[in-house]
Amino acid sequence: MDMMQQLFLWGMDRMLPKVRLFPPGLILNLGAGDKDLQDDSIPLDLPNWDANTMPIPAESETVAGIHAYHFLEHIEDPIAMLREIERVLKPGGVGIVVVPYYSSA
Repeated sequence: MDMMQQLFLWGMDRMLPKVRLFPPGLILNLGAGDKDLQDDSIPLDLPNWDANTMPIPAESETVAGIHAYHFLEHIEDPIAMLREIERVLKPGGVGIVVVPYYSSA
């Protein structure tokens, strides 16, 4: 199984094993809900962060990695969120986005 297939399977479960997917540094989990990815990522979700009205709370080019599993399909402007992800990722940073959840309308 190649890495893309493995990432898809992990994304479907929203559970990731301890594996180094990102360069060292700040890692964010957008739309985390109650899932702990066990990789020292910082969860961002309601009620403290509203993706529809607030930018990602990070300076430009400071984030090493972003998890966004089954998240973009739930916000009003996914293109604006992708721009936000691009803004905060540092050069060489990695964003992993999985959409939509297989049973989502």
